[in-house]
Amino acid sequence: MRRAISPVIATVILIAITIIVGAAVAGWLLGLWGGLGEVEALRIYPNATLSSNGELKLTIKNEGTRDAKIISIAVEGLGTKPQDQVIKAGTIRTISVEVGKNPTPGASYLVKVMTEGGGIYQITVKASG
Repeated sequence: MRRAISPVIATVILIAITIIVGAAVAGWLLGLWGGLGEVEALRIYPNATLSSNGELKLTIKNEGTRDAKIISIAVEGLGTKPQDQVIKAGTIRTISVEVGKNPTPGASYLVKVMTEGGGIYQITVKASG
């Protein structure tokens, strides 16, 4: 006579399969595996300059795994400039922007770099004089 597996063992196997499938689906949805896990991660180097005539220079590295598209650069108190610049993943780029107003020499200004992906990256820059 042939015997089937016990209901307890069958229940344990079904629960284990459910947990494994649930973990796989959650990992896929949250982007833990594959292309969905790509992120942008910009680092603004501290050598940023803001000249007395309003020219801002930033050196930015994209340390992420996805290209970052910069949509605007804002200098607190001096204005916001729309941008359309892409920094490829793993690359460094120097960006020059005319901020529109002349800064006060010696004053510090908060600079915000905003990306299409919703990232806001900040640095404080002291205006030269």
